Amino acid sequence: MYENLLMVKDGVASRTPVPESIYGLPPEILLDLTWVDPALGLYDTQWWPSKFVDGELGRDFKWGDESYHLDYENHIVEITREQIPLTQEEKDERRARELAYMSPIIDAERDRRTAMGFVYDGKAYQTENQSQIDDILGKMTDSLAAITIDQAQPGDLRWASPEYDFAWSTADGTLVPMDAQTCLAFTRSAVRRKTLLVGAGLALKAMDPIPADYIDDKYWPPLDSTAKTTRK
Repeated sequence: MYENLLMVKDGVASRTPVPESIYGLPPEILLDLTWVDPALGLYDTQWWPSKFVDGELGRDFKWGDESYHLDYENHIVEITREQIPLTQEEKDERRARELAYMSPIIDAERDRRTAMGFVYDGKAYQTENQSQIDDILGKMTDSLAAITIDQAQPGDLRWASPEYDFAWSTADGTLVPMDAQTCLAFTRSAVRRKTLLVGAGLALKAMDPIPADYIDDKYWPPLDSTAKTTRK
């Protein structure tokens, strides 16, 4: 009830708490104590509401000593505070706290965007779960081996198995036929997308301060950031 009240006596304000003898009185009553028992020694004492008028604290500063100005017309104590530069140690401690708090939040946003999938050759593909990501990584290895070891040729859709044409399902369920060269480019695009997302997250963590709007698309690569056109 009295958190913002300052004692005013003889034209000077101070952070003297309201004494127990009058504790519980409404704050507006404390503006005039001429009616109290003189024995309490409060006849020439008042408690005024206060407000800070010093604006925002600079990022690399901390609050220091206070100074008070009495607004007699409105019976308000205006408070201004000194701004003291932070030491390098204090800056380092603040930075460590910020990173400890924000790093997992940024990682979660990176993972959310990873799960959104990616675009290759104008079509959207899914990377919603680890199984889908593992499939992509596995086919990267398989397609590279088919090209370098098995000498799979462009246009050969049976590079993965002689019994069926290889195809990959898009996000809407459409099957897209892929030869080994296309599959390799496709899987590398997915990996590049994740690499770009990881890089974007690291770039955000390196900012000082880390922006409050870290979730904004301007900090992250778009879905089609690694889109490529399949070879003709």
